[in-house]
Amino acid sequence: FGMAEIMARIFSEFGLNIQPHVTLRSLVISYSLGVVLTYLTVVFSSWRVSNLNIVAAIRDLPEAEATNPEQATWIGYLRGVLNAFVAVGVLLVSLIAAARFTGLAPVFLIVALVGLVGPWLYLLRGERFSMPASRRSLQRPMRWFWPLWFPIPILAFPFYQIVLLVARRERLPTWPLILTPVHYLLAVIMVRLTRDRRPRSVPAWLLLLGIVVAPLGLLLVALQDRDRPIAWAAGFGTLGLVVGALFMQWGLASDLAF
Repeated sequence: FGMAEIMARIFSEFGLNIQPHVTLRSLVISYSLGVVLTYLTVVFSSWRVSNLNIVAAIRDLPEAEATNPEQATWIGYLRGVLNAFVAVGVLLVSLIAAARFTGLAPVFLIVALVGLVGPWLYLLRGERFSMPASRRSLQRPMRWFWPLWFPIPILAFPFYQIVLLVARRERLPTWPLILTPVHYLLAVIMVRLTRDRRPRSVPAWLLLLGIVVAPLGLLLVALQDRDRPIAWAAGFGTLGLVVGALFMQWGLASDLAF
């Protein structure tokens, strides 16, 4: 607004009349454009800087081996995007899409419900519960649970998994049960089934598919090594780009842009 006032005073001497006009829709579109341009600038600058090692070049030292083998690779980038979308992106994008495309709102709301499982996966990621068997101490099961082991898997598999957790005396945060108990229990079951079955590597095409298909993305995050570095900046930058593009499309389609 201030810049427009300055330009109006400068160009008024040449007979050009400039009047600032700011509305809510112009602010939303401007913000979306700013997010997109900022993301592109940061990505390009980060890529250029990541390929430079000034100290090593001056001292003629050999390149140090990267602690993260996926650093500055497409797989590392896709993993960062996948984790950002599973953490908050699925929920956020689904809610925006439900408000934008009202005809498909029920579908997007269902996807948003699936996205509620994602944050609990990251909560459990920092708990001893998510460690593999070699790094966690298993308690001896309670004997009074043994009679339930046979009928419960026949009745319902999820209840059987919960019984196993209680029987083995595995400690878990209980406060999430107050917020979204169903989604938290689903996250607990996913971590319980995948913590000892994590693959060493995942192909790039599967990570890309997990970004698009929310349930597959949840499974890939659950199968992810809890100590693996994640490029959160690249992931959330891409998420911001998607959200900005959605707002831009919304404004242009509704004749609300500029």
